[in-house]
Amino acid sequence: MAGKSNFTDDQLKDLADEIKAKYKGKELTPSLLERETGIGRMTWKRRIDDYLNALNKPLVRDMGENADEMILFPSIETIFTRLGYDVDNHVKLVNALHELELLIQDLYKEKQQYKEQSKKYEKIKDSFAEQNEKIQDLKSQKLYYETKYNQLVVSSLEPHLRKEHGISADIINFNENKKIYEKLDSLEGNFPEPERTSSQKKIAELEDEYSF
Repeated sequence: MAGKSNFTDDQLKDLADEIKAKYKGKELTPSLLERETGIGRMTWKRRIDDYLNALNKPLVRDMGENADEMILFPSIETIFTRLGYDVDNHVKLVNALHELELLIQDLYKEKQQYKEQSKKYEKIKDSFAEQNEKIQDLKSQKLYYETKYNQLVVSSLEPHLRKEHGISADIINFNENKKIYEKLDSLEGNFPEPERTSSQKKIAELEDEYSF
């Protein structure tokens, strides 16, 4: 590159900025700058070494205690200062950039909240499916035992079916205490509501909770 020795410090800084942008933020070294411009590496190191160090340093700000909930944007004021612009002379632009930054932060927070809500929904969905499966299992058990019970009651009235189910006597013997059983107003006392099993209680609880 012609006129290498005639570059001012500001011109070298502008070249460094262009190469930084070209490589999308890649760290600048005197060797890289020499390959890109033809200007000796020692010239870069001797003339603008401090500027190169600052250019390679991330432009982040202290976000305080809520850093985990925010995007770490570079400092707008530092960018202006580093590029040689007076912040006071560009107040409107700086304020507009801050407003854009706040908008992006709000969108990011909404996204994070949506992700948390999605996780909770998936947990509830999985729990609901698990409880529904348990309810169906308990209902199957209930139907099974009700069917067996009905079979035993019917079999107890049919002598030829007793051996099949291992029944040796009547479950309900109407020949005993005929006077008691023949009174219609005493049926509830003779056939009280059986106590619910633990499975039946669990089914009732789950049905009440999930409105089945």
